Amino acid sequence: MNTSNWEEIFNAIPLPCLLIKPLHDGSFMIEKANNSYMELTGTTAEDLLGKKSEEAFPRNPEGPQHGNDLLQKTLVEVMQKGKKINIDSFRFDIPVRGTNRFEERYWSNQNIPLKNASGEVEYILHTVQDITRQWNMEKREKELQTEIDINRQQYRNFIRENPDGLYRLDLQGNFLHANEGLAKLAELPLEKILKMDFLPFCAPHHKEQILEKFQRATQGETLSFEADFISANGTPLILKILLMPMTIDGKVTEVHGIAKDISGLRESEKIVMEKSRFLEVNAAFISSLLENELEDKALFDTFEIIAKTVEADRMYYFGADKHPETGEILISQKVEWCSEDTSIQLDNPDMQDMPIKK
Repeated sequence: MNTSNWEEIFNAIPLPCLLIKPLHDGSFMIEKANNSYMELTGTTAEDLLGKKSEEAFPRNPEGPQHGNDLLQKTLVEVMQKGKKINIDSFRFDIPVRGTNRFEERYWSNQNIPLKNASGEVEYILHTVQDITRQWNMEKREKELQTEIDINRQQYRNFIRENPDGLYRLDLQGNFLHANEGLAKLAELPLEKILKMDFLPFCAPHHKEQILEKFQRATQGETLSFEADFISANGTPLILKILLMPMTIDGKVTEVHGIAKDISGLRESEKIVMEKSRFLEVNAAFISSLLENELEDKALFDTFEIIAKTVEADRMYYFGADKHPETGEILISQKVEWCSEDTSIQLDNPDMQDMPIKK
């Protein structure tokens, strides 16, 4: 430590350094601080020199204290063992000059014992490196990786639990991947589906149309269409298909698809249309009955057939008659059919002799 130009060398070192002197009371005093250290921490010689470490390094009252405690513990350990101790990463906030705020910072440091001729630790050379940016980058990478892992799990859950058929096809139409939703539609285990292409599931009368849509998807076109398919057990299906080309570097490499079973929907629509047509036909039939003045029994039987077909609880017919004295047109219920759970209103006086304007 008696080298004549050691202070000049110490100040010229680009690595931020402190020269710390152990005191007899167990504390540590800052003897020297080089320019690199003061520039890095925004401090001056007046802030540091001749001050004990706990005074020179104030604690952030709003931050964790383990960084300050770790530094003190490390200095004591170096003093006691006489060996170099490194701290790879720890948080140690520093005050922002001119304010009451602290800046969150992360560091790595080395604490090197400098011994006298008697082998006692006379000084500790404390070098630091600011790793705040690196620490923040690693933290962000961990956060991003966590987000990626969560998204992957959500994606897997979406595929696994989706009731629709989700699948991937190569450019020849072979299945690369499929979910349980598709296996349920196909009525075939996944392991067998993944050894097949999609053509065996196409209804013969729609196979050419489906193949043409797939070929367009392999050329980069996104398509949505409905077609008839057949499961492995022969169950007819009406599926709404969405085909989406997947590209890498502008080239289609796969086709992803979603198959939604709309058989029930189309069957319901068919029933509604059939019932609507049935009502139209029977309305014309009833009109014909009325025009030909058929008896009430014929109307009652006709009403029963229609009501049961459309699942109605009541059907009735109102007739119009002139009042014998005033000549006013009055409407009265003439014929009524009711289900077993519905009360008959044929004898209800409120349903008889009603003026048209009522």
